[in-house]
Amino acid sequence: MFRSVGGALLATVTWLVSTTASAALPQPGLWTFDGESNGKPGRGIQIDRQDGDRIIVTYFGYRADGSATFLQAGGHIEDDGKTFSAELNEYKNGRAMDGEARTGELAKMVGNVRMEFDTSTAGSITLPGEEKRSISRIAFNEHRNRLNNQFFVTRVQFDDEKVASDQAWLKFSVNGDQVLFDLSPLNADGPCSFKGGLNPAGDGFTSKGTYTCGDVITSHPKSFYRLDELKVDPLGFISGTLNVSNNAEMSNSRTTKLFGYCYRIPDAVILGVPGQGDRCSAAQLE
Repeated sequence: MFRSVGGALLATVTWLVSTTASAALPQPGLWTFDGESNGKPGRGIQIDRQDGDRIIVTYFGYRADGSATFLQAGGHIEDDGKTFSAELNEYKNGRAMDGEARTGELAKMVGNVRMEFDTSTAGSITLPGEEKRSISRIAFNEHRNRLNNQFFVTRVQFDDEKVASDQAWLKFSVNGDQVLFDLSPLNADGPCSFKGGLNPAGDGFTSKGTYTCGDVITSHPKSFYRLDELKVDPLGFISGTLNVSNNAEMSNSRTTKLFGYCYRIPDAVILGVPGQGDRCSAAQLE
C-alpha cells in the first residue's frame, strides 16, 4: 500500500515522526488558565519554544497587594517530550518605559514551576504554592471554513523503525462542531470515511470519532481515530497527525503525518492523475 522511503530520507523522517508520536511539545504563544478567563484582565502564560525542546516560560499575574508582576523560567523539556521543570524567577530594576537604559537583575527565586503537556495545546501547570491547574493555548480565530475543501496530501506512516509514504485525496465537510472527511489513497481500493467531533485547539483543531474503510455495504466494523494539530494556513497548506486504532482508548494506535495543499478541481480531469487544477482561491480559504 505504501512505497518505502530509504536512505538518509528514511532516517530523517523516522526521527521527525517518531518524535511527534512520543512528544507533546507545546505550541508557542499565549496560554490561559482553564476556568479563569472571563473577558477581564487576568493572568496567563507566554511560551516561546525554539530548537525543538528549548522553551522560555513567562508568567504574568498579580501579587497579593494587587500590583502586576511577571516571572520567568527557561530550559529544556525533559526526555519524555512532555514535561518541563525549572526555577521561576522574579526580576527588578530593568529599564522603565520611556526611562533611561539600565540592566535588570534577579530579585528573587520564587520557587519551582512544573508543566506537563498532554497535547501541543493543552496541559497543566503547578506554580509555587498552588495546586496543579489545567492550561490551554489561546486561539483568536478558528478558520474552520478553510477545512471545507479538498486537499492533495502526502501521508507519512511509521511503525517502530519502518517508515513509508504515499499520496492521497483528503476531503472535508464541516458542520458546526461535527466533521466528515474521506481519505482516498491513489494506490488503494476505496476511501476511508471518518466521522467525529471538531474542537478548536491552539492554532488548529482536534477531532475524535470513528471510521470505516472500503465498501461500507460489506459492514466493516467501525474503528476509531484521533486527528491532532489539524490546521490550514492562509495559503491553503494543510497539516495534521492522524492516529487510528481498533479501540476507543486508542491503545496500540498507528500514526500517520499528513501534509499537503488545498486543491481546486478543474471541470475536466483525468482520473488518478494529480497536478491538474489550481490552488484554492482566497475566497475558499477565508
